[in-house]
Amino acid sequence: MFSQKDKMKQILLSKYPNSKYAKLISSNSNLNETEQELILEQNNYQNLFYQYELGNYNNVLYECSKKMEDSTNVLFCKYGLLMAYSQGKLINEQDSSKTKLIQTLKKVVDRCQGNDIGNQASDILKRLKVVHAQSFNKEKEWNFEYNPDTVHFFILFSPKGVINVNNAKNSIADFNASSFSEKNLKTSSTFLNTSDQMILVKKFSNSSIALDYYYAFKVNNGPVKQYRDSDYFILSPHNLKELYLEKTIKKYNSFFKEFYL
Repeated sequence: MFSQKDKMKQILLSKYPNSKYAKLISSNSNLNETEQELILEQNNYQNLFYQYELGNYNNVLYECSKKMEDSTNVLFCKYGLLMAYSQGKLINEQDSSKTKLIQTLKKVVDRCQGNDIGNQASDILKRLKVVHAQSFNKEKEWNFEYNPDTVHFFILFSPKGVINVNNAKNSIADFNASSFSEKNLKTSSTFLNTSDQMILVKKFSNSSIALDYYYAFKVNNGPVKQYRDSDYFILSPHNLKELYLEKTIKKYNSFFKEFYL
């Protein structure tokens, strides 16, 4: 049985014998396996991009989804973004809520952070989430907003009788001093309602930086380890005001998981 890579090689050599990729492979120009794989994938990607330009979005979507099953694929980022573009063309037919498109973009952002494709996917994802949040809130009759580029705070929820607020504040202060001393973070506490409190860490210039703190908190094996299973999240000043009005974290917790994680 031929592997998918072998099949691609045979197709390339038989259908495009005069292409530079075929000549490189057939001449075995001292290419290692990784370089040959890259050449084959580049050719396959170009064929799919051509199919995209022809409007064959379903076929491109199917082929890209297969490629993305292998997270080690050398062109994972390119396939992911092309898949997202194809989903964007099919939104009205198959994904009116944009849920699948957002999931694809999340995968690209997670896997491709720091390069041009990851940045492009991140920008698209932000715009989609802003619009999605508006319709989401309208449906739920909530007043939260998704504004990732504004200031954000970190919140550790402290229900009465479960978390000792003073101990938690000291632990978070130690965590901040050891891992985020350069950010000059401030830790305080406030009542959410007549019994439950919140510990606030201020402040982060945007949601991306706040999420870095959130994930560091989540995996910390030092000062804040004992709070990893508690409720904590990030939020903007606007959503903090809404939280005070709600007097419970239930709705915002759902909003946070939907749009930030």
